[in-house]
Amino acid sequence: MMFKTWSISRKLYAGFAIILSILAGIASFSYVATTESSERFIEYRQTARESIGYGTIAQMMTAARLEAMKFRATDSAEALGNI
Repeated sequence: MMFKTWSISRKLYAGFAIILSILAGIASFSYVATTESSERFIEYRQTARESIGYGTIAQMMTAARLEAMKFRATDSAEALGNI
């Protein structure tokens, strides 16, 4: 093997270079994963905001239907004021 002929300092430099390249690979993978995760969270946040908006609209429609049913049942002008 050619490593047997290398000096100790050369082996140390080679070892540190290998470790440094592995760390650089891990760092680049982490950066890509974090960026992708951030993009997914932005999509989730937008979907959650839309869902809340749709829920509010549904709640208001249900309240309007209820008030209309109250008016139809009582036929009073007081029920019209709540719509």
